[in-house]
Amino acid sequence: MDGKSAAHKLSFDEFKLYYESTEKVTDRRLETNRWNYSICIAMLVAIAVLARWSLTTASLLWIGFASIATLSVMAVLFCALWVGQIRDFKKLNNAKFMVLNDMAPHLEFDPNNPGAVVSYCPFEKEWTKLNDLSALDEGREVEHNRSKILEHRVLYSKGIRRAIRWNPHRFGDRAGLKLAAYETGAYNSPNGQPGADAGKTTMKYFYVICPVGADPRFAAKKAVLEKLCDEWGYEPFFPLERHREFSVGVTTRDMQRAEFVLTDLSLERPSCYFELELAEAANARVFLVAAAGTPIHQVGNAGSVVFYSDMMQYRSAVSQILELQDTLSPQRY
Repeated sequence: MDGKSAAHKLSFDEFKLYYESTEKVTDRRLETNRWNYSICIAMLVAIAVLARWSLTTASLLWIGFASIATLSVMAVLFCALWVGQIRDFKKLNNAKFMVLNDMAPHLEFDPNNPGAVVSYCPFEKEWTKLNDLSALDEGREVEHNRSKILEHRVLYSKGIRRAIRWNPHRFGDRAGLKLAAYETGAYNSPNGQPGADAGKTTMKYFYVICPVGADPRFAAKKAVLEKLCDEWGYEPFFPLERHREFSVGVTTRDMQRAEFVLTDLSLERPSCYFELELAEAANARVFLVAAAGTPIHQVGNAGSVVFYSDMMQYRSAVSQILELQDTLSPQRY
């Protein structure tokens, strides 16, 4: 609105007249769509009739095909024209409603009592609400897509493995121990030393899946693992320290040759879930831990996750896992 329009009140009758013209644009657009839809249906019917006619009359086969091709080209051009009409109607409607929105704050509803009634500016508020709802829907869609990606990956891994849960209580009374290992088949994966391209490990090791750069406690957790490994005769295998580039084949082989795979699901990192699926598909024995309060997404055995609140509990959880692994190692199922 320019300065002159803002300084003077506008007639409500003019506003109503302009609004009616806007409604007529909408009605005209709907009528045009119905007419164009009828024409498209007629073209499809004509193409079907020509196809049947040309197939039943061998001497006119090529004439029929040429007619079908011509109609098809016309249909494509007509659809392009239809799309252009829709865009033009949309632009015209948007322009008219923008004008109505600019007029609303300056309307004079009762000339005999100026200023007694003011406009609520419903078009402006409706537009704001629609934008807010669109932003909210986009956020929900992004989160939904992330969840579906994780779900599809897990379903894929489940399709190529048979989950067998190991119950630690079968090997003795361990009060409070919420650990379970699961693997496929008879646990016949080779253990011990990995190949030359899997690092310089010369003793039995376990593969570590965990957040690295995103976890501020990674250095402390690594120190805990290294100290416990000295006590139990293991070596922690951190893939980022062993290989410059990620490879599914090399990662799978490293997991198969490991005594077990320790997976920390803290911070809900998609990369950790992806590696977990590889471990499950590779028939590896898997132990799961996570920081307290971490939402656990689709995993083979969510009830087996051991939660920890601080580094002391983290150390205790890993120590129990090593103890359980030491008990399970001689067993073959």
